[in-house]
Amino acid sequence: MKDHQSLSENMSTVIMLLSVFFLPGVFAERCGGHTAGFLIKTPKSIVALSGSCFHVPCSFKIEDGENDFNNGKQASAAWIPSNNYIFDISQGVNNHDINITGDIKQKNCTTVFSDVKTTQETKYFLRIERGDYKATGCSTSLQIKVQDSPEKPRIEPDLKDLKEHQSVTVTCSAFTPFFTQPAKFVAFRTR
Repeated sequence: MKDHQSLSENMSTVIMLLSVFFLPGVFAERCGGHTAGFLIKTPKSIVALSGSCFHVPCSFKIEDGENDFNNGKQASAAWIPSNNYIFDISQGVNNHDINITGDIKQKNCTTVFSDVKTTQETKYFLRIERGDYKATGCSTSLQIKVQDSPEKPRIEPDLKDLKEHQSVTVTCSAFTPFFTQPAKFVAFRTR
C-alpha cells in the first residue's frame, strides 16, 4: 500500500512539473532555444509561377532589444531557407534573386523575389542584424510554393448562352506575375 501511495505522489509531482514547464505559450516565443526577438507582418504563404517575380510586403516590430536595434549603425537582413541554419545570416539569401528592398532601419523588410525556381519552394525565415541586435523571426515563416504553369484565365459572363446581335461586356482576368516591364494587353472586337 505504501509503494502505491508513493507512486501516486511521484506521478502527481511529475504531472505538476510538466504542467509548469509546458504551459501554453511558454515555447511560442522561443524557437529551438532561441528567443524570437521580433514579430514579422508578411503573408504566410505565396504561390508563384516558375520563372516569374513577386513582391512580398513585409514589416516587423521589435519585441526585445529595441535599444540595441536603434543604437546600431549598419543594418543587414536576409531570408534564410528552412533547410539552412536560420540563426546565421550568412546562411541566408539577399542577392538579385531575393532582394530586400525595404529599409531595415525603418523596420521595413519588403522583398522582391526574381526569376523564381522550383528549387526555391520552401519556408523562409527573416534574420536581422544591426549593431549588437541579432534576431531571427523564427516563429513566423514565409512559405513559397512554385507552380510550373499559370492558372487558366476566367471569362465572365459565361458566353455559352450568348445570342446573335446581343450586346455583352466581357471581362477576362488571369493571374499576372510581377514583371519588371508592365504587361501589354490586346483588345479586339468581333462581329
